[in-house]
Amino acid sequence: MSIKTDQPDALNVYLVNSGFQTVASVTLANKRKNNIFICFEQFLLNSVQSINSDWAARTIKFEKKKGLLGRRRGVVSYLMRIFALLSTFPQKKVNFYMITIVGSEYNYIIDRAVSQYGAENVTFNIIPDGSSNIAIEYFSSERKKARVQKRRVSWLDRAYNLRYTPYSGDKRGILSDIVNKIYTIPGLSHEYPPAKCEALPVPRDTLKVGNGKKKALILGQTLCNDQLMSSLEELEVKKKIINFLSCENVESIYYLPHTVAKIYKIPYELMIDGAQLVNSDKPFELYMLDEQFDYIISVYSTALITAKLFFGHRTRVVSIGSGLVSASTTDFFTNFSLYNEIGIEVIQ
Repeated sequence: MSIKTDQPDALNVYLVNSGFQTVASVTLANKRKNNIFICFEQFLLNSVQSINSDWAARTIKFEKKKGLLGRRRGVVSYLMRIFALLSTFPQKKVNFYMITIVGSEYNYIIDRAVSQYGAENVTFNIIPDGSSNIAIEYFSSERKKARVQKRRVSWLDRAYNLRYTPYSGDKRGILSDIVNKIYTIPGLSHEYPPAKCEALPVPRDTLKVGNGKKKALILGQTLCNDQLMSSLEELEVKKKIINFLSCENVESIYYLPHTVAKIYKIPYELMIDGAQLVNSDKPFELYMLDEQFDYIISVYSTALITAKLFFGHRTRVVSIGSGLVSASTTDFFTNFSLYNEIGIEVIQ
């Protein structure tokens, strides 16, 4: 597939499925014109519109239909809504920005966009999220890699005028030739080819923290629920957090529950006495930018990395109690190894 690298006059379409994707997409949109946000959840749409009500934004979510061949019928409906919306804009070129090219809500867009606009008039760009900002997730076996690369159009897809585009390189398709650019967080080490990467325009210089009264944000986690920490170990972590905040003479303490804890009504881990519970539907990334804290504290989370790279030296980002986490996954140690590199303080 031949894809042009620069299309400044194109329509920029952001497929937003998380708080980080919202913030990253917004930083790109601030530097561009002709932007439209396709949000997978209503709260993400609300976040986009709260930043700039003039931006075009819609909630369009892929949902499997009930009954026979429900997934394919859901894809058809999803694509119809997206491309009906895009057809209302006059631009004949389109830049897509998404987290991956894998999965029904992303991959089927590729063939449909190429068919509608022409391969020379579309680009597909990746904004990695979570651990994908750091490391490439390769196929676990050559057999799985070959199966994805040689995937053929099934007769069922053909019946619904669908085509799933094969890809290569890695499990998320980020290294595929289909992908034009990979947008990375400035200052963060990663494994992607430099020639294909462009740093997100993080507005670090415009962020200001501190008004004379020290303010801290504790990020809730689900470590006990995920069996990565016992309740006694969580209590020990909370004591460490309280001691740290006391030594720093922090006056205002806020607690932001983990999204999973709010949705499934599980205990709010790391909540300490005296902290003000944050009742906000905003993604953490947007709440963090709006409030701008002197300290951001948790145990182990990519959110700490995001906070440090967004705020730099303006905010002290602190990992407390990571030594008590019962984790041996590559994801844990890959993230943890970055803390010292980018200036996250570690109190085990």
